[in-house]
Amino acid sequence: MREWPDGLRPMRTGVSAAAFDTRLNSPTLPGSAARRRLARLEFEDVAPPESFSVTCREGPLAPGALDRARPWGRDLAASESRMRRTT
Repeated sequence: MREWPDGLRPMRTGVSAAAFDTRLNSPTLPGSAARRRLARLEFEDVAPPESFSVTCREGPLAPGALDRARPWGRDLAASESRMRRTT
């Protein structure tokens, strides 16, 4: 998955996107891949990029991360539903 965002290219203006990543809370690791890699693409943000913490490289999600992810996903789905009704 690390290489996938690097291969993305803007297809045209007016294309919406949302991104999230998982990350370890570590002072030696760089910041959010979702923020860094997708910021340079010309997609319209449906939602700000979000990071969810994991307990180790393979997971699972850190305590509280799922509680934050659920409303983010619900808001994203609701936003998509509103967009479809207006087009």
